[in-house]
Amino acid sequence: MAYQNDTGLDFLSQCDNELLGVLVEILTKDKGEERFTETLTLSNGYKTYHPDHVKYWRDIAESYQRFGGNTFVNMVRGGGVLYREILCDVCDKLKVNYNRDASIDFIEINLLSKILTDSLAKMTTEQLKEISNDLGLKNVTSFTPQAVTIAIQGAMKLSGFMVYQTAVIIANMIARAVLGHGLSLATNAALTRVIGVFLGPIGWIITALWTALDIAGPAYRVTIPATIQIACMRQIMNAPKEEVPNDVCKKPIGIFYGSDGGDTEKVVEQIAEELREYVDVKIFNVAQASKNDLRRYENLIFASPTYGEGDLQSDWEDFLPKLSASDVAGKTIAFVGLGDQDSYGETFCEGVSHIYAKLASSAKVIGQTSTDGYNFESSKSVVRGKFIGLMIDEVNQDDQTEKRIAAWVEDVVYKFN
Repeated sequence: MAYQNDTGLDFLSQCDNELLGVLVEILTKDKGEERFTETLTLSNGYKTYHPDHVKYWRDIAESYQRFGGNTFVNMVRGGGVLYREILCDVCDKLKVNYNRDASIDFIEINLLSKILTDSLAKMTTEQLKEISNDLGLKNVTSFTPQAVTIAIQGAMKLSGFMVYQTAVIIANMIARAVLGHGLSLATNAALTRVIGVFLGPIGWIITALWTALDIAGPAYRVTIPATIQIACMRQIMNAPKEEVPNDVCKKPIGIFYGSDGGDTEKVVEQIAEELREYVDVKIFNVAQASKNDLRRYENLIFASPTYGEGDLQSDWEDFLPKLSASDVAGKTIAFVGLGDQDSYGETFCEGVSHIYAKLASSAKVIGQTSTDGYNFESSKSVVRGKFIGLMIDEVNQDDQTEKRIAAWVEDVVYKFN
C-alpha cells in the first residue's frame, strides 16, 4: 500500500529530523520494544535513509495512514486513512470539543488545548501562578485551573506564538515519554521554566492516556500519540518565525572536573550527554588539563566531589592554585557539586564552594538551584538561600540524579553564551 496524497500530511516534508524522529519511534516501537504490526522499518526508504527521516517522509506518512486504517478496520476499507479522518477519530476518543467541519489546523489546536487544560487541573496554585507569569498571560482573575485555562485559550485565539508554546510544551512531554528526554526546540528561559512545571501534570495525563490505550487496542496505541505529535509538529512549523525565540546556547561548553571514586566523572558525562542535544561539549579531567584549555572556552562548568570535612578533590587542589579570577573574567560559568547528606550533613557539597570562592567574582554565574528536596544541616555551597549550582547526592539520592540533571540542563543551556 503506497502513500495516499494527503494535504494534512504533506507538511512533513518540511519538518526536521528531530521532530520526525519522535514520530518514527511512535510508529515503530511500543514501550521501547519493536512493534510486531509495523511495516515502516521494512520500507526501502527507512532501510536506505534512516535516521535521515526527511528523505523518506512519505514512507512515514504511509505507515501512519496504515495504522489509521487499522483503527477503522483496514480490511473493510481496503487501505489507509487520510489524516483528517484519523484526527477527528482521535478527538472523539479523547472527548475533545471541536467542529468536524473546521480546518485541520483549528481541530488540532482544540486537541492540544484539551491536553493542556486537563493538565492544568492537576496543578497547585503556585504552579498556576508561575506558568501564568512566564507565559505572560493577561487578565487572569485568579490562579485557578479554570481561570488560567480561559486565559490560555483566549491567548491561543489571538497569538500564534501562544499556540507555538503550547505545541512545544506537549511535544517535549511526548518526546520524554517516547525517547526518555526532551527536544532541543527553540525556546526562551521563561518557556523552559514552563516546560519544567508542566512535566509532572502532563506526564500524568500522558501516562493515563497510555494506560487507557492498552485497553482501547493496539492501533489506538499508535494513532493517538502519533496524531498528537503531528498536531504539535504542524503548529511548531506554522509559528510566526519572527516570534520564535532562538536564544539557546550557541558557543561550546568546556566541563572541568576532578574525580577519585568515579561518581563525579559519571555525573559529568550524563550532563554532557544532555547538553549535546543543544551544543558542542568537551570534558576535561583537571588531572591532565591546562590553564590554556580553560581559556579557550567562554562557557564553563566546574565540577567537584567533596572529601572529608568539606575539602576539595585532590586534583582540583593542584589545579585551582594555577587559576585566578581573571582567567574567567567575562565568561559564563556554572558549578556542579557532589556530596553525602547523611554522613557529612554539616559540610554538604562544600568541595565545589572552594572553586566558587576563587573564580565567581569576575564571571557571570548561572545554574543556581533550590535546596528543596535535600536534607542537610549546612553548606558553604548555599549562597543567598540557593545552591551555587547543581548539587548531587549519589550516596543517598541517586534516584533523583537523572531528573535533577535534566532540569538543570534545560535551565542553563539558555543562559550560556
